[in-house]
Amino acid sequence: MRRELNFNSFEEVLNELNRLEKVQVQTTGLWSFYQILNHCSESLEFCVSRYPSEAPWIIRATIGRLAFKEMMKMGYFKPGMVNPRAPQKREEGDERAALSRIRKAIAAFQAYTGPLAQHPFFGKIARQDFEKYHLMHLAHHLGHAQLKA
Repeated sequence: MRRELNFNSFEEVLNELNRLEKVQVQTTGLWSFYQILNHCSESLEFCVSRYPSEAPWIIRATIGRLAFKEMMKMGYFKPGMVNPRAPQKREEGDERAALSRIRKAIAAFQAYTGPLAQHPFFGKIARQDFEKYHLMHLAHHLGHAQLKA
């Protein structure tokens, strides 16, 4: 069962990462802790550079916009959202390196003052909303990381 997390700041995310780093982690669902960390890192990294692909502009301007507004109103990610770039099989990897990467990605996002990349499905997002989006995204995925019994 996934943990219900809610982050109001990146400091809270970093505290959770520090806590998880000190224990053995098992995950609910297909993805390993390594994959979760790398996926969340990529999302933050793409935001300050460029996403590798995007939905057609009409989708971003209509369905994507409506979906984003609904998600922001709800305040969390609905489980089962479709992501065409999602791993299709479990892969283990260097969790320490992945933890370092996500910390760097958070720091880079926080320090970045230029224009943010357009989200591939939701389109152009204001910085404040992008921050909230990333906090919700991190809460959703880190909720799948459990302390190993």
